[in-house]
Amino acid sequence: MAGGAGTVSLAVFRSLMWARPRLAAGGAVLAAGGALLLSVGGEAGAVRAVAGAGAVALGAAAVLAACCFVFAPRAPRREAAVLRPPLAGPWVRASRHGPRPHTLARSFAVELAPVPGPGEPPARGGPSGAGAVVLAPADGTVVAVHGTARDHRTGTGVAGAVRAAAGRTAGRLLREAFGARAVFGNHIVLDLHDGTHVLLAHLRRGSIRVTVGEEVRVGRPLAGCGTSGSVGVRGEPRLHVQVMDRPWPGRAAVGVPLVLREGNGAGGGPGHGLESASGSGRGPA
Repeated sequence: MAGGAGTVSLAVFRSLMWARPRLAAGGAVLAAGGALLLSVGGEAGAVRAVAGAGAVALGAAAVLAACCFVFAPRAPRREAAVLRPPLAGPWVRASRHGPRPHTLARSFAVELAPVPGPGEPPARGGPSGAGAVVLAPADGTVVAVHGTARDHRTGTGVAGAVRAAAGRTAGRLLREAFGARAVFGNHIVLDLHDGTHVLLAHLRRGSIRVTVGEEVRVGRPLAGCGTSGSVGVRGEPRLHVQVMDRPWPGRAAVGVPLVLREGNGAGGGPGHGLESASGSGRGPA
């Protein structure tokens, strides 16, 4: 019975993951159509019908996004993937996901925040830590690249307070409704050739230095740390790192445990339950 229930749950999860970004995109198109009709003086009934259909579609996508958490598959039991720290400079562990089932294969994922050196100016006028070099955490093949999502502004002052109030609910739920690209922003996926894949997300727009099909070696510079995707209400630079059993999280992939381990005499990086619990470290020299 348990196996049958798990099969049904996974089937439902796959369907929800397929449907929610399409509903959200359709709702956005309909909402834009309603606004266009309103701007050109369309009939009130047509405007209400189009805008209402868009609102319904967006609402349905949001409901499906919430339902995904109910049917998220449980991560399989397997050994943790051992990775090198993927940031070139000092960093701290900003947050991590536990082993509970989570959408978009984010079980066991960890987010790292780069720490700028003393007197180091923000990159290109962005927030401190933006542009920190992201390194390949293992040998692999690039199987996915997305680098055109915009970087969010850092939330400070009144703007930050407004985002803190609205971003935790509507903003994040809307990104969840639109799917993986909206959540992760600019990203790179590496195939490690052992049945696992590493996703590095929230990269800076225009900073990605690799293309699909390239073979990369551990420690190779891949991109710059940024604020694209769902990086929290204040928009500080983050590097999201997760290991999954499929090459794309939007296709019912599940998360794999990971460990960040030092190497080549570099400072210690935080483990994910197996290494140092300090939550800080320095990438490879």
